[in-house]
Amino acid sequence: MKTENLNGTESSVSKNTKSDVRRTFLKRATASAVLTSLPIHSVWGAVCTVSGAMSGNLSGVQRHSNCEMPVLPAGCGPDKWKELVLGDSSKVAAIFNSIPDINGKLNGVDISNATEIRNCYTLGTTNKAVELTMNLNNNLIDTASFQTNIYQALVNPAGIDKEVAAVWLNVYFGLGATTAFESATTADSIVDQLLSYIIVQERAGTMPTLNGEFFNFIGGTTSYSFAHCPMTLEAMVALPIP
Repeated sequence: MKTENLNGTESSVSKNTKSDVRRTFLKRATASAVLTSLPIHSVWGAVCTVSGAMSGNLSGVQRHSNCEMPVLPAGCGPDKWKELVLGDSSKVAAIFNSIPDINGKLNGVDISNATEIRNCYTLGTTNKAVELTMNLNNNLIDTASFQTNIYQALVNPAGIDKEVAAVWLNVYFGLGATTAFESATTADSIVDQLLSYIIVQERAGTMPTLNGEFFNFIGGTTSYSFAHCPMTLEAMVALPIP
């Protein structure tokens, strides 16, 4: 599995990806377990469901193995999100495209209070990460080790939870302009289906390579704005035309 590093390139992770996945979030359901399917959204086609992921027999696995994974937004990886929630304001302009970069410019225009704006967005993102928790189906995660709080998943990951948290944030903040802003329900649903897809494929013996390409960590941006953060007239003028 590869994830995005601070320079925007991918770095290698554990070669024991399959065992890490099992250990991190794969929970085996007993034959008597009653499982509830996730809502089916037609835009995702034949989506992977919790019942499909937990199917305990070969015929059940084969029946669900052709399900589709959800469409993931073009977004940023866990390393970039981690640095941002830890207070590195130099990373914020790479995600939020409506604020000045580290050189104090927005679309080539010098912004007088660029540092103040960047710091406000950085703190806003940190606060969001601390307060937000992924509300995932417990049948898909190891509740003893998987970090559902966004901040903890990025900063103190037990395993794949950091990649999952990055996907969740990409959806929540609308990176790639694929979803509405601040939709925790949508983020939860997409991540549930993503985990179901991975588990189904693992059980079917067709485990995908869990790298940055798989999670669509290709450096997408968002026009999301924190309403409480300052914005000068010169910054407003420098904003891209929708």
